[in-house]
Amino acid sequence: MEIWDIVGDECGGPLYELFVAMASSIWTFDKLARAYDPAIGIFQVGRGTEFSMVYMENIVRSKGFVASKELGKPVRPKVGLTVVLGFRLGGTVIQCRVYLDHGKREEDIIDSI
Repeated sequence: MEIWDIVGDECGGPLYELFVAMASSIWTFDKLARAYDPAIGIFQVGRGTEFSMVYMENIVRSKGFVASKELGKPVRPKVGLTVVLGFRLGGTVIQCRVYLDHGKREEDIIDSI
């Protein structure tokens, strides 16, 4: 399937317009970020990276996660997907927002008993 079959070959298509607006916003942000001294750093985390509360925020609000265990040691949750990029401005970190794909939530464990 061609990308133009998805987006639409008309420049006025709704998906095309959203794409152009998003690309324009990213370009503008990039130009602004480079204007600061020191430059604003943009970061994302890859799938499977251990979750860090310093650099990441979980987008799923829950009552809590039960740490899974491997060989008796607790295993930290892993990133499934970066939803919003993170930023560094000098010593300040704006957390990236991530979706976690780790162990079961407490409700899931209770339901399975």
